[in-house]
Amino acid sequence: MGFVLRLDVIQGGDPMIWEGKRAVSRELTQILEFVDKVLAGRHTIILMQPSKNRAMRTSMDFDSVNHALDVIKLSHNVSLYSSMYSAILNQ
Repeated sequence: MGFVLRLDVIQGGDPMIWEGKRAVSRELTQILEFVDKVLAGRHTIILMQPSKNRAMRTSMDFDSVNHALDVIKLSHNVSLYSSMYSAILNQ
């Protein structure tokens, strides 16, 4: 919106200047609305291979980076606790 505000600095009483400002303002507003729609549809894809076996490759799609990180942390904690539990049982 900074671009639109800068248009107000342009002075002039000529109708051509006013129409030019309005046209540029409309175009900038349309561009910004388009960018907002594109950014709102963003998502995060995580590619994982939990073991050396290439057949274990998988991908997951998330609505946000934070959601993806939560799932990665949970997956890591489950793996860590599973390893610790196995080590305790094998003593």
